[in-house]
Amino acid sequence: MRAGFFFILSLVFVSCGKEVAFTEMDNALTGNWINPTYHEESILILDKSNELKKNEYGYTFKRDGRFIARIYAGFCGTPPITTNDYKGTWTRVDSTLFIQVDYRAGQAMYRWRILSLSNSQLKVRVEFANYGF
Repeated sequence: MRAGFFFILSLVFVSCGKEVAFTEMDNALTGNWINPTYHEESILILDKSNELKKNEYGYTFKRDGRFIARIYAGFCGTPPITTNDYKGTWTRVDSTLFIQVDYRAGQAMYRWRILSLSNSQLKVRVEFANYGF
């Protein structure tokens, strides 16, 4: 509950601030991101792709603020894994991404800090992840 309050408070703070114009960073960010790999200290690295792969994890950032998370659809994490596309939204303030997305058991909220971004790779620190049931 405390984590949800913190995330909502962050969104209120962000929504009261000045709207950020679409920038080169946003242009590099929009598109499909696949091959998620997790590293020490909550580091997530993704590769840019023309499309999401069938039954593999991936994310899509759309220019209009829509977000798609292709994540597992079932309750069991053993192969064969099937995925589903879950819809949500994203916003960026400076180097921080705020993501809210529905998924099979409720709604997830993330706060990712962009560590590096190119036209081929996105590296973020997952600062906050909350899965509401």
